[in-house]
Amino acid sequence: MDLVFAPSQVESWPIARLRPYARNAKMHGDDQVAKIAASMAKFGWTVPCMVADDGELIAGHGRVLAASMLGLTEVPVIRLAHLSAVQRRALVIADNRIAENAGWDEELLRSELAALQGLDFDLDLVGFSDDELADLLGDAEASGFGAVPEEEEDGIPDLPEDPVTR
Repeated sequence: MDLVFAPSQVESWPIARLRPYARNAKMHGDDQVAKIAASMAKFGWTVPCMVADDGELIAGHGRVLAASMLGLTEVPVIRLAHLSAVQRRALVIADNRIAENAGWDEELLRSELAALQGLDFDLDLVGFSDDELADLLGDAEASGFGAVPEEEEDGIPDLPEDPVTR
């Protein structure tokens, strides 16, 4: 399959050069922006913003808000010069909506979250609310599913009292 466009490079642009899309229907609350900022601080900047040549943001509004919260002055961008004005408008919506169409394998998600929790990873950084985590992990903690056994001095993990397999 031939793509109409494949980015050749990621550029670094000053935040001041960017303009949010005035009709962006996706809202970014303070709590969500804080979670994005915490994720950036922990994992680094993992997804560049998408911009038009004129600096209008197509994708990455929340990331730019988080960057400002962190005191950053520049952000990584990919220019989408090949898009028409109509395509830009449509991509602003599609970029947000298409990601929402994915579902979760809850058993696998529960297992992964429990494993991270067992490794003392801060689950606040994965984007779920405290209530969502409690709902997801309530069953995992009760069954021991996904628990990570502690290691002994010799590096060999102790077996759980009630081992669970798939």
